[in-house]
Amino acid sequence: MKLNQEYMDKKKNFEVEMRAKIKINEINLPKDLLFSEYEETDQYFRYTGDVEKKWIVRIRRRNDNFFLTYKSSNAFGEGSWSEVEIKIDKDEAKKMASFFLNNDFIEEVRIIKKRKCFKYKGYEINIDQIKRLGDFMEIEKMSDAKNVETNKIKMLDFLVKLGVKKEKIINKGYVALMREKNEGNKTR
Repeated sequence: MKLNQEYMDKKKNFEVEMRAKIKINEINLPKDLLFSEYEETDQYFRYTGDVEKKWIVRIRRRNDNFFLTYKSSNAFGEGSWSEVEIKIDKDEAKKMASFFLNNDFIEEVRIIKKRKCFKYKGYEINIDQIKRLGDFMEIEKMSDAKNVETNKIKMLDFLVKLGVKKEKIINKGYVALMREKNEGNKTR
């Protein structure tokens, strides 16, 4: 299914992400940030026929809330996702997981994290403690298609201003990092 390009260009439906491996005590966060804290467990499922790994579906549990998310990296590759997220209940989450596993999907990875979330100048800044991977800072921003690359450049500058060293910035998502961890590869 192809989406209408004009529609895609008008909507801010691309999540642009950038992350860095950090030591939490080395990060300088602005003092006026809004703050929330929660635990998340993400189950990522991939259709076995998608050998290029261009899209993925996630069932997220955030405290006692559940979300079903479809993500595609078709347009811009790793770090920029077109996505749709739907709030679901616990029973629906169980049914969807069962449906995926019984219909040629595999559970690609499971990511368990404690997250501190900040909002600042249109960015969502997350400090994540991820089981088996360590500590990360992730920043994200919603973007329209024509501004994805510009937003990536601005995000890189923003990370550096927050005290993140450029060599600590990772151009992979948590799914790819966990996949590598599961396969015994480096996380860089």
